Amino acid sequence: MIRRTIKLWSILTITVSSVIFPFFPQSDHAAIAQGDYKKTYFVSPHGSDKNPGTEDAPFQTLERARNEVRNLKQKKGLPDGGVTIYLREGTYRRNDTFILESLDSGKEGKPIVYSSYPGEKVQIAGGVTLSGTDFKPVSDPFVLNRLQDSVQDQVFHYDLHDAGYTDYGTIEQVGMGLPPKTAAPELFIDEKPMTLSRYPNEGYVTVGSVIDAGGNPRSKEGKSQQMDLEMSKGAVFNFKDSRPTTWENTGDLWMFGYWYWDWADGNLNIQSIDSVNISTKSASFYSIRQGQRYYYYNILEELDIPGEWYLDRKSGKLYLIPPSNMEQAKIQLSLLGKPLVKMEETSYIQWKDISFQLTRDDAIIVNNGEHNLITGCELSLIGRSAVKINNGRNNSVLSSEIHDTGNGGISLTGGNRETLEPGRNTAKNNHIYRYSRLAKTYAAAVSLSGVGNTAENNYIHDAPHLAIRFDGNDHIIEYNEISNVMNDTGDGGAIYTGRDWTERGNIIRYNYLHDINNSVSIDQFGIYLDDLASGTHAHSNIFYNVDQAFMIGGGRSNIIENNVIMNSSKAFRGDNRGMTWYKNETGPGGVLYKRLNQVPYQSSVWSKYSNLANILQDEPEKPKHNEIKNNVVYQSSDMFKLSEAFKEYSIIKNNIQTNDKSAQFVNEATIKPISKPKSTILRQIPSFKEIPVDKIGLYIDEHRTKLHGKSDTTQKQKAVAFYDSFEEGLGNWKKISNSQENDLPVTIQSYRGISSFSPSGDVDVITNTFAHGQNKVLSLRFYDNAEDKSMKVIGRVDDGMLPRALGVDTTITETNYVYRIDDRSKATSIPRSTGWHEFVWVYTSGSGVDMYIDGEKVATATGVKEFNFIALGDYWEDQMTAKVFFDDVEVEDKYYSRVTNE
Repeated sequence: MIRRTIKLWSILTITVSSVIFPFFPQSDHAAIAQGDYKKTYFVSPHGSDKNPGTEDAPFQTLERARNEVRNLKQKKGLPDGGVTIYLREGTYRRNDTFILESLDSGKEGKPIVYSSYPGEKVQIAGGVTLSGTDFKPVSDPFVLNRLQDSVQDQVFHYDLHDAGYTDYGTIEQVGMGLPPKTAAPELFIDEKPMTLSRYPNEGYVTVGSVIDAGGNPRSKEGKSQQMDLEMSKGAVFNFKDSRPTTWENTGDLWMFGYWYWDWADGNLNIQSIDSVNISTKSASFYSIRQGQRYYYYNILEELDIPGEWYLDRKSGKLYLIPPSNMEQAKIQLSLLGKPLVKMEETSYIQWKDISFQLTRDDAIIVNNGEHNLITGCELSLIGRSAVKINNGRNNSVLSSEIHDTGNGGISLTGGNRETLEPGRNTAKNNHIYRYSRLAKTYAAAVSLSGVGNTAENNYIHDAPHLAIRFDGNDHIIEYNEISNVMNDTGDGGAIYTGRDWTERGNIIRYNYLHDINNSVSIDQFGIYLDDLASGTHAHSNIFYNVDQAFMIGGGRSNIIENNVIMNSSKAFRGDNRGMTWYKNETGPGGVLYKRLNQVPYQSSVWSKYSNLANILQDEPEKPKHNEIKNNVVYQSSDMFKLSEAFKEYSIIKNNIQTNDKSAQFVNEATIKPISKPKSTILRQIPSFKEIPVDKIGLYIDEHRTKLHGKSDTTQKQKAVAFYDSFEEGLGNWKKISNSQENDLPVTIQSYRGISSFSPSGDVDVITNTFAHGQNKVLSLRFYDNAEDKSMKVIGRVDDGMLPRALGVDTTITETNYVYRIDDRSKATSIPRSTGWHEFVWVYTSGSGVDMYIDGEKVATATGVKEFNFIALGDYWEDQMTAKVFFDDVEVEDKYYSRVTNE
């Protein structure tokens, strides 16, 4: 047995393979050619469901392909590598939701993949394309009489009824505080949303004197019958000009506005219009007050500029002033009032490189799913949200384009707030913009709920309100670029949470927020911890041209450190609202008190959150235990606007305010963060940690071939020489094993995405050898099962001759991690624990290697300059097998610790 071990070690010291830098995964073309997927089916809009589903004779529908996979599973089981359904180029028109259930699931290492055929464009659409030549000039005298004289010869109509389209949907009352509804049909030309005829064409008018404010449903929230009664109480107010008196009241005239607060939007159906007043059919959620902004819409008489349209639901005629040449335009109407795809309790299903469009509902919903993946997709022209993952685990939305949605972008819910078990759902490397077109407030680009979900490397821009909203515990928001949000609202934040003492352990770090302000309202914040939100750690973020960087609304145990704030009106605001106007919510019957008692906050699992277990004995209404420290503020008029009570109960130290130009961290000409700022001001904060700006924002991968935005460079993440998260297989690794098992990554655990590498037993190792020595940093993630007291598994990063390794060796210690230098293994001071850990090898000194576990240095080896070899797994034939996992192997120029519990 000793001889066999020595033989394996000698094999592993030989150069096995070489890789090309930087690393890019192989293409799907290569995957098809190599036969990585053992079973494939093909679908085409021009196929037939009577066909066998081959490349030469494809199916026509997704349902037929789905059913064929069901038959395969029942008769033969899933083959190694799973099943791929290739969709050939074209549009797949949906009249109903495509439903996948648990019986449609794949398995670990055997996913079910729905993918466009390489190089072909595929759309799954819930709408129709209208021919521009079928739009005719309006000739009906009754209609012409309602149009303004100046545009009568510019308006065209399309007869939807004669074309066979009879479901025109309805405009429903929606808004902040109200349940979501299916959107009405929308018109898109050249993939841009047209404007439902409105007055004024831009901007708003304001509410005149209020005769009757109507009901106030918010005051009865949680009491359904009383809320319904309040909703039925319409408002009456005075309008300021005579325009509404010229309109025919069809019963379908609407107004949209911020009726009471600039952070609470809603629409109202007009009941009646007299010479001076408007009556509404129902109440606004917070009622109505004078001076607030609104506009009118869905009015034929206001069809007066190119790009406006109107749908007469009684006649089925669509009216439009074309914005361009109709014969050459791509004209689309959203019709489907259901999701395009719904996945119920599915696992290991993937959607790749497909466009989803033209639903009036959400595009993709995943309920109670695990290890599902949406990657490289485009989700646009949607009435509600792009992707909703509800109560899921280890699901990911990666490298996708999401834009022009009526509501939000990606919603991730998962994890257990009783046990704090993480959901590990991820939104990563997505470009999300022009979202929240219809629901203007609290419809975020990314929403995180539950426990332990992540939003990272997303580029989010152009929206009226929030970018990222989080509720729950232990979420990570990192490496995102956010700009031009909060562009139509006030008293809100680009990154937002609120109203809970217990939603702790959330980390906001390494984000770049810029150009967040507007001229129509006040108080646009970068990071807003609203209404006593507590326990958030926000560090190493960069703010540029943000109205106000931070708002701590009376909360507790928030740590704000190591941030850079430039060109902002205020850097830090903090108050003691729990002691004043919000005090009622902190006592029995209040929302904070209720939410506290909905979780086991005094249990041992929750003990990791300091100052929470005894909160009711610690003056919970006071803003205690906050820290604002080690921050740099440059060219900002006010550094602090803090209440006296906030200053009394918080730690505020080592913050620098300066106009010294050397303190710049952003190039003001290009709006790009500076990767190596030469700031003399940092000498005043010796503990200031470098911010890894090269890693912020989108990056190139197999599915994202180009970048977007002002802050992009031609090679984003240029400091990264190698990266592998095992999402595309083990093609970049050489596998040495006693068996042929586990030739594909596993999906039981993953740090990011849905895959990782797990040794399948004794003598199971993967290796990678670089063509040149690397004077760099290698980091990886290691998942340990600390209850296993009989294992020997390591990761090594060295020259392939003398090991420099980190891992577990229970023959040395059952309780701590070990390091190995040359032929010696020793215990570290880092105790083992179940979960993900960070292992790092730092070779940047050129004279040795420093080895870290979870941010703590555990060993140093001198006399070595570089590495060119990586090996992960179980080297030994000793019957000490373990179920552990390796993920996110990365080589970069510098060491940036990303320990989640820092």
